[in-house]
Amino acid sequence: MNEERIIIMSKLAVYDKNFGEKDRLANRFFRTDYVYRKNMWTRFYVFIGCLFLVCVYALRVFIVDGQDIFAFDYRDELIRIGIYVLAVLVVYTLISTKIYISEFNRAQRRFGNYIKLIKLLNEISGFVQPAQDTGEFEQEEPEDGASLYYTRNDSKIL
Repeated sequence: MNEERIIIMSKLAVYDKNFGEKDRLANRFFRTDYVYRKNMWTRFYVFIGCLFLVCVYALRVFIVDGQDIFAFDYRDELIRIGIYVLAVLVVYTLISTKIYISEFNRAQRRFGNYIKLIKLLNEISGFVQPAQDTGEFEQEEPEDGASLYYTRNDSKIL
């Protein structure tokens, strides 16, 4: 066996073991779709956490502080809690958007390097792809991720 081939196959195996499945899942989507889906889960969990904190706050107000349930000003308190929850959701959305964009970009780079290694391995093994003529040809839909082959306007607000 060729030593260079063994090195490339080892790199491919390490990639598959460490990042392969995660990167393939990320590459199934465009960047905006990937970030949007991840942010929806982040918002859901943050909202559940906020509801838990609101319940703890209500227990403290009514049980520990001894506030009367019927004399309590619910309207003002609900507005204050709503503003708090909305602010927390916005902050967590901005943070998670930054995190998920960088996660997606890293997955794209790793997956692109993986594809290059496979092509190099095919060339070394003698499985060279036939050259396509320069005329018109149809571009097939990729199997391993839309973002490597197609472009899309990613400037919309997530």
